[in-house]
Amino acid sequence: MTCISNKIDYFSRIIFNGFSQIMLQENAITGMLFLLGIFYNSVAMGTGALLGVLAGTSTAFIFRYSKKDIQRGLYGFNGALAGIGIILFFGFNASSVVLVIL
Repeated sequence: MTCISNKIDYFSRIIFNGFSQIMLQENAITGMLFLLGIFYNSVAMGTGALLGVLAGTSTAFIFRYSKKDIQRGLYGFNGALAGIGIILFFGFNASSVVLVIL
């Protein structure tokens, strides 16, 4: 059970660090507050941002980029911003969700 909670903590820190890198921070709590702020503004944009961070971070893992850079959230923030932009301009629909993931 401890192993699973350690992995959840590890991945959640990476995801939140990705959001905190939007403002050039490396702090999971800051990233969590950014994500909450995005969701407070718009659930659709928050979902797009979350999908974008997950897609960017997953791609970095697949291509075996530097684990240190992944842990710092450097591959997540562009995906978050792209996800917000795509949802803002194209609306929240199936094709825009696919576009965010791609």
